[in-house]
Amino acid sequence: MVPPPPVPPPWDEDEDLLGDELLDEQEEDWVEVGEDGAPGFRGALFSSQAAHYAAYRPLYPPHIYQRIYDFAAVALGRQPGQSSQELAIDVGCGPGNVAVELAKRYAQVIGIDSSQAQLDHAFKRPNVRYIHTAAEYLGSILPPQSVDLVAIAETLHWIDHRKFYEQVRQILKPTGVLTIWCYDLCEFRSMGEHQTAAGLNQANGLMRAFTYGTMGPFWDDRRQYIDKKYVGLEPTHDQFGVIERDNNEMEHIMSMDRYMGFLSSWSPYAAYRTTFPHKEDPLIELRAQFKQLLAVTDDVAPSLRVVWPVFFLLARQPIPW
Repeated sequence: MVPPPPVPPPWDEDEDLLGDELLDEQEEDWVEVGEDGAPGFRGALFSSQAAHYAAYRPLYPPHIYQRIYDFAAVALGRQPGQSSQELAIDVGCGPGNVAVELAKRYAQVIGIDSSQAQLDHAFKRPNVRYIHTAAEYLGSILPPQSVDLVAIAETLHWIDHRKFYEQVRQILKPTGVLTIWCYDLCEFRSMGEHQTAAGLNQANGLMRAFTYGTMGPFWDDRRQYIDKKYVGLEPTHDQFGVIERDNNEMEHIMSMDRYMGFLSSWSPYAAYRTTFPHKEDPLIELRAQFKQLLAVTDDVAPSLRVVWPVFFLLARQPIPW
């Protein structure tokens, strides 16, 4: 087994918290992926785009968190909205968007990520700590049966899910829950009569062509699990007594600038730009086509209605191992 990187004790009161504000955006170099198969080796995929990731990734709306909190409450036999709220873990936390949201509900939150560059851009909160380590090492940094909630968003497909589930079963309280969710490819929906059905359909087709065509060769092969909604990665009933699937969606009204910033945060985009440094940025032409199809005249105005499908895997009643 590859040993985990050294980590500070999770409750070290002298540990410096990370900055509350995002670092200034800067040009970031592509970071090579680590040793194949080692826990956390795909963290480098998100190191190259850390500043863009922090600035442009969409936030989850309240109803996404409420679904998680309601599921957690049932584990304790309480009414929806009521649950044990001592300690939550945000796995693959990136810049800490989920961690700081959980910190509004839980007394303590620990965000972990295998990319130090992501943690360097994380938000500061008094009751949030960040630890640089891989998801497969949770049991080495947390006591058995000490955690109320393990949340893992947009991350399960990047890790060894079998080892991860073993660690989760070790650290969760008997009433603790595991909540997994991920958003899939977004689509444009109408913002008004100025956007035609034909234009929306063409723009959504263009988005699919960019995702699976232009960017296709540069995705890590595990990206396929998002398209499959994590089929094949689910926890099993010999690991958890209750497992549920659910589907939802989230919506954001965005400017063209912000939407293109979101695309620039993609790991395959960084790989493409490094592979073809002398080619024109593919986002330039894509922006021009989107503007024409969606009747956008002001790049900084909120002019796009963007919807992402969100799917959940939820598990409770961890079975001891």
